[in-house]
Amino acid sequence: MLVVVEWLQEFLSQQLSVTRIENALGRAGLEVEESIRPPEFDEGIIAATVEAVKPHPEADKLQLATVTTGGEQYEIVCGAPNVFEGQRAVLALVGATLPDGTRIQETSIRGTKSQGMLCSQRELGLGESQEGILDLGPEVEPGTPLGAIYDENYTVIEVNTPTNRWDIQSYFGIAREVAAHTEADYIFDIEQQPDSQGERVDTLFENHAPEAVPCYGLVQLQLGEEAGGDSPEWMQRRLRFHGLKPVGMVVDITNYAMLVTGQPLHAFDDEAISGKVQVRFAESGEVLTTLDGVERNLGTSDLVIADDQNPIALAGVMGARHSQIEERSSSIVLEAATFDSALVRATAKRHGARTEASARFERGIPMRAVTCALRFAIGLLQEYAGARVTAYQTERNRWPWVQHIGVPASRAASLSGLDDLDRETIAEQLQKLDFEARPFDIAAEARQHLGKPYKWGATFKTDGTQAFDCSYLVDYLYSLVGVNIGHTALAQYEHGTPVETDELRPGDVVFYEGPIVNSSTDHYYLREADGSFSKHQLPEEKHVGHNGVYAGEGKVITAAQYVFQNGEWVERDEPGVIEVELSEFTSNEGYLGARRYSGDLDDLVTVTVPWWRPDVRLLEDVIEEVVKLIGLDEIPATLPTWHPRQADPDEYWARLNQIRWLLYGLGLFEVTTYPFISEDDITTFNLDSAHLKLANPRSQEQAYLRVTLLPLLARTIANNAGYAEEFGVFEMARVFMPESDQALPSEPLKLGIAAQADTVLRLKHYLDQLLAHTGINADIEPEHENPFLHPARRAVVRVTSQQTSRSAAEESMGWFGELHPDIQEALKSRHPILYAELDVDVILRNWQTPEFQALPDYPSGYRDLTVLVSPATRWRDIHRSLSAIDDVVATFRDEYHRDADTKAVTIHLELLAREATLTQERIQQRLDHIQDVLAREHEAQVE
Repeated sequence: MLVVVEWLQEFLSQQLSVTRIENALGRAGLEVEESIRPPEFDEGIIAATVEAVKPHPEADKLQLATVTTGGEQYEIVCGAPNVFEGQRAVLALVGATLPDGTRIQETSIRGTKSQGMLCSQRELGLGESQEGILDLGPEVEPGTPLGAIYDENYTVIEVNTPTNRWDIQSYFGIAREVAAHTEADYIFDIEQQPDSQGERVDTLFENHAPEAVPCYGLVQLQLGEEAGGDSPEWMQRRLRFHGLKPVGMVVDITNYAMLVTGQPLHAFDDEAISGKVQVRFAESGEVLTTLDGVERNLGTSDLVIADDQNPIALAGVMGARHSQIEERSSSIVLEAATFDSALVRATAKRHGARTEASARFERGIPMRAVTCALRFAIGLLQEYAGARVTAYQTERNRWPWVQHIGVPASRAASLSGLDDLDRETIAEQLQKLDFEARPFDIAAEARQHLGKPYKWGATFKTDGTQAFDCSYLVDYLYSLVGVNIGHTALAQYEHGTPVETDELRPGDVVFYEGPIVNSSTDHYYLREADGSFSKHQLPEEKHVGHNGVYAGEGKVITAAQYVFQNGEWVERDEPGVIEVELSEFTSNEGYLGARRYSGDLDDLVTVTVPWWRPDVRLLEDVIEEVVKLIGLDEIPATLPTWHPRQADPDEYWARLNQIRWLLYGLGLFEVTTYPFISEDDITTFNLDSAHLKLANPRSQEQAYLRVTLLPLLARTIANNAGYAEEFGVFEMARVFMPESDQALPSEPLKLGIAAQADTVLRLKHYLDQLLAHTGINADIEPEHENPFLHPARRAVVRVTSQQTSRSAAEESMGWFGELHPDIQEALKSRHPILYAELDVDVILRNWQTPEFQALPDYPSGYRDLTVLVSPATRWRDIHRSLSAIDDVVATFRDEYHRDADTKAVTIHLELLAREATLTQERIQQRLDHIQDVLAREHEAQVE
């Protein structure tokens, strides 16, 4: 948001320096990105009056202007189209230097001398406009140096607007923040604009999208002759400071009103509208040419403003060219609305048309801003365009929520660090921002309504604070501090904490059955934090007919229609809010007891958040505002009283880090890739087509969610093939598996390892080390399911059933192998690319913590043993048998096939000695036992 200091000062009761304003904005938590101060002007640049204008005798596009500075007269050759007699212009005298360094000299243009130059905004460094000379306005005295006119008040401050603060996109909001943090008062009341005269009708528009348009208003105006001209120069100047090009009287006023109020407005040419205005979603195939001349193809998710025939605006973004205001327009329709912020943001992004209006709607504009902005704009149209309101129509489709928050002073002091923060200080500070805030006194709040009429079923929506019944009065009083106790007497009775009568404190609520017939029920409703209502079912029906708020000193304030006299219920002469003796409740034979809803009402400040601050919803939001108003520099610099608790180690993350460190030690590089892949990746790697497609991808290369880490890891290897002959990378990340019976995909964590090497045994080495480190006993078997792997060089890793809770089959941990030759050719890889992908959850689930034993005290014995077995016998089976024998460590040495029926396997054995030194006899005994085990389990014969 750009803020012109000269304009901002109009909203404040006294002039403030630029530095003071910048400091105030900083205290308010608003970041000042830049302050653009006016240049220092040469003393020879002064204000001058144009006395006469006549055509140049030798040039059709030039004019001769006679100007005076109060005492001196000059002849100037000027080509500006907007020079006129009586105008206050800026004259650069001969010898003066412009801000860009240009030195003015006396020149001859087409045979006529020019004794200076009349300057445009751009030539003076005050903006980008160079369409004509700068008009200073009639209030400026001729001869006044321009530096005295454009002083620091013409500084432009750029404020970084928070995404949840729509009001900071307006002068009304900026000025309010500055006033709250300075000694100046805020003197502009956005809600006190004069009401326009006109007939209220229901024939101007129809809203067919009420959920997307909570509030919509149209005003029909008849324009005067002045509307066809230009807006006042001061208004044009201010618009230019904000980068808005002046267009004409009506459009300039709508833009000006938007900058003041923060509420975008749009004006349509009434004669270009056919029938009623329609607020609706676009139909598929509709086309709209917007004000920028772009033809836009609309979709069914685009909200539009239309007439009986065509769309006339893209709601919240931009109007249509054919319905724009022209000089000849004599009647207009002025629009102000509250559009769904997410919908406007999506539409603006989809069409690449983010505008000043959409930037404001995206932040969520409250409904009450609509009426305020319309009244402000109408006042300007009446004053400058001779406008007259002929009809208007407004519609609200949502209740304007009023946010009440109870602020415990003790909690505010604790969170802020200001130990002396009390209720009075909190209220005083918040009032600077026009929050309604006061120390909460529930008895005093209740007494404000004494004498107001009784109405059965009264609610805030229908009655406000003009009428009450008993439960509504209690509910209303507690709502002032944001405490939800329920809307009915039954809900309040069931929801509260029981309290003995002799322990009553002001604010407790007393109940009796009451005279209302047919009021027994077995359920009640309570509002949840998200605004919805939850039903609470009772085991049996209860009758709670009446209640009141205890006000202290034996008094109860209640909204009552009946009084119990002489054993019967009698209707009161004047039903309403009254103050009665506590005994009227406690002595009643239907007395049910008392309930309490808050531990310490005397500690609370009741805060009503103004409608223009929808960002303030929580207690912490209010405390933040209080701290900013007091000043962050006032918070004492003390260490927090928090002490760290003992951290319990998280085994899950610890084991993930163990895997990472193991792979680092094996020489692998960890990488991070995007979770998105392209359709080309799916085709190139021959993947299953069941991928989730993004509705709004960043690019076509990132259109799908991955189901495997393979594509980008393989491309990482291929793109870095020149790094080394052998190298590898790994990534631990989630993939997204579509689930047919669920709206969301499952997201298993995978470990992907990709390497460039000459043999797949390099990859198997990595896996062996991982399995050894995790203590997992796994089998590696040929695999035939993954078409992206080499048909003869691929395998699956399975965890044996002994390591899992599954009694039948083994559990798949993952797969590995060399990429298919066709894929390697597509990747233009000259070296084999190896890839493994493992399920991390399976690894963690089967992780075996190693059990360490002390090293033997005696030397081990070593022997090599070669056995003849069937070619179908695998080393893993032999190793499993030997591992079951105590004090034997077996290592694979070699194998070779003697013939089609026999395979020789050489095993290196380490025989551990724990009790005594091994003799030759004991070694032979253990070798005989090993041979017996191998013969029995694998039909092995010693060679």
